[in-house]
Amino acid sequence: PFPFAEHASTGRARCQACRKGIEKGELRVAIARPNDGMPGDGAMYLHVGCALEHTKDAALLAALEKHSRGLTPQDVDALRTALTPPG
Repeated sequence: PFPFAEHASTGRARCQACRKGIEKGELRVAIARPNDGMPGDGAMYLHVGCALEHTKDAALLAALEKHSRGLTPQDVDALRTALTPPG
């Protein structure tokens, strides 16, 4: 289920927020692509640092912690750092 975090398996994806490439092996956030009437569930990818601003979802971190598999403690720390609003 979306959203989830993972390491990019290739370097072909582009961040849907900033449009820059996501490097192979880089931690990224996958969110559901709007289906626009098309069948199937696709993913849109975001840099971890772009994810909160793009989704505007205060519960994003909790959802990522629930749905992501195979992340190291360092990956989870990186998510927490990037997705915790300042203040």
